[in-house]
Amino acid sequence: MKAAVIGCGNISHFHIHAIRSNPFVELVALCDANEKILDERANQYQVTKRYTKLDEMLDKENPDALHILTPPHSHSELAVSAMDRGIHVLVEKPMTVSTTEADEMIQISRKKNVKLCINHSALFTPVVTRAIEYVNSFAFGSLVHVECHFGFDVTRVLNTGQNEQTGPMSWYGHLKGHILEDLLPHPVSIVMGFLRQYSNSYCIVKDYKKQGYADELRLLLDSQKVTATVSVSLRSHPSQFKLYLYGTKMSLIVDVGDMGIVRQKMYKLPKAVARGVGHLSESWQIFRNTIGLAVGVALKKVDNAAGVGILIDKFYNSLKHGWPVPVSGEEGKIVVELAEKIWS
Repeated sequence: MKAAVIGCGNISHFHIHAIRSNPFVELVALCDANEKILDERANQYQVTKRYTKLDEMLDKENPDALHILTPPHSHSELAVSAMDRGIHVLVEKPMTVSTTEADEMIQISRKKNVKLCINHSALFTPVVTRAIEYVNSFAFGSLVHVECHFGFDVTRVLNTGQNEQTGPMSWYGHLKGHILEDLLPHPVSIVMGFLRQYSNSYCIVKDYKKQGYADELRLLLDSQKVTATVSVSLRSHPSQFKLYLYGTKMSLIVDVGDMGIVRQKMYKLPKAVARGVGHLSESWQIFRNTIGLAVGVALKKVDNAAGVGILIDKFYNSLKHGWPVPVSGEEGKIVVELAEKIWS
């Protein structure tokens, strides 16, 4: 299969690496409107065919699949253009900026019988996959509540007060929720991996620093039997990405960032003894996770972006075998719909 990429920003590293790691896929071309960024990335990965216009690349290279890694407000137009040509599409999160555009993308994928996949890679992080297996086990019981906290160091992407209008992250201005809207798919996609659907949502958004964009978000989701909360914070430190899963027989603390799980069990012991045993068990699990992480880092086996590669492999397997894509357009639309409700 032939693959092409449009958008050569930082996220393209992970996509190009995943494509190159797949023996059934060939990266045929890169595209970016910024020739400097395009040449830098193409030279880095020794890609000879490079374009500044999508239509030209699609006409000349005729790829089987297109990775769309451009700013969210451009996703719909680019995806529709590619799918209308019969090309499968993998779109970076968030899927797009409105449910109207999301519906158009879904409709054209059905009409042209092509695959539309959204890169909700956080859901495919190995530690999250393990957590899903625990929740689906008899030992966990029934899921009662899901809580996901995503703390983000905003200085990673914003040079505070500088170049926000013309810099590489100026596209945040095209999102009503600014950076929070871009970050929202990470925790929400994980939560929806457990809920599947919700009936009601309630949200609080605050701009505490008065910078012109929100820096705190709290979201409550209600489904038939399970509730969930999502918090996204640009102010809390240290930055953490954690998932809490509460069941009728067991609860889990999942450190998505440091890739560890701590199980909290019920012990049929006297109350004081049960507390002591529980604390000892949790301490041992944290110690074991820490040692495992340290060894993984030392052996260069720790990959914080592993979910991207896993999702991309699943995407190409879906093309090869005719299987469903790992994250459908309908699933991507759920996040877009929430964002639209929050910032309408």
